[in-house]
Amino acid sequence: MNIFISLILSIIAVILSFKAWVVIKKQTKKRREAYRTSIEPSLSFYIDKNSSFEPVESKIFLKNIGNGKATDIEIKDFHHPKEKAWCFNFQKISSLNTEEEIEIDYTFFVGEQKAFNKHDQLWMFDPDHDHDFVAEIVINFSDIDDNNYRQTNRIGDGEYQPGKSKLLIKPKTTLQN
Repeated sequence: MNIFISLILSIIAVILSFKAWVVIKKQTKKRREAYRTSIEPSLSFYIDKNSSFEPVESKIFLKNIGNGKATDIEIKDFHHPKEKAWCFNFQKISSLNTEEEIEIDYTFFVGEQKAFNKHDQLWMFDPDHDHDFVAEIVINFSDIDDNNYRQTNRIGDGEYQPGKSKLLIKPKTTLQN
């Protein structure tokens, strides 16, 4: 009888230990995800709307609207969807803190030639442009834990749509007690 009771108690202990392990694993996963979300940057690309109809005065901005600092920011070259020879090449940005905004310098090319007045084609980034395309701006960046993200901003149809940051690789996040 004592062996039977010992066996039952051992089985109950194993089952309870397994259940505790499952609960701890789920809680750890939730804590990791909450931490990663708390440091995740999100970037918004837009033209200065106050001057969008004055090409010489137009400026392009990038703002971090996320929860954490963005680092190693690279905006992919933008090629007009129909006029493939038209290309915007954007400066790289080392970092942007949460709610920080920066004016982006850029070069506009027509084919291999640098355009004389780079401001002439900024209408492409005005959400109210009356052309039948939506500009897609692809931005790659990292967070403070060196997780890499890609985000696509869509501009057109009357609005700026920052898009969701997509994690490119598995998180390197470590939890600290």
